[in-house]
Amino acid sequence: VEDFLVAEDETGAIIGFGRIKKYSSFWELASVGVVPERRNQGLGRAMVRRLMEDFPSKQIWITTDLGGYFQKFGFVPVDDGPQELSKKILRCHCQKNRPGVKIMLLEKS
Repeated sequence: VEDFLVAEDETGAIIGFGRIKKYSSFWELASVGVVPERRNQGLGRAMVRRLMEDFPSKQIWITTDLGGYFQKFGFVPVDDGPQELSKKILRCHCQKNRPGVKIMLLEKS
């Protein structure tokens, strides 16, 4: 089960996206992005908040190289997350040349 959120402009063009991804024992806030020309206008923030509101568990996991951005929402880096996310980070670092990707966690109240 995956839930997608897509933002479109007035012409119907996709300008932002995000999803909630189910793993075997947890859920991840995944694949959040905004097209470059629409960044820094609050769209990403609104999408992350909406996904967090709709999140199906109290633990929200994320893998990101934008740790500072997600700390503003209350996410904290963790050294030891779910094994599936650790494997994902290895793929991102080795295959996609994305150093600095880390696992973060937010515990909803």
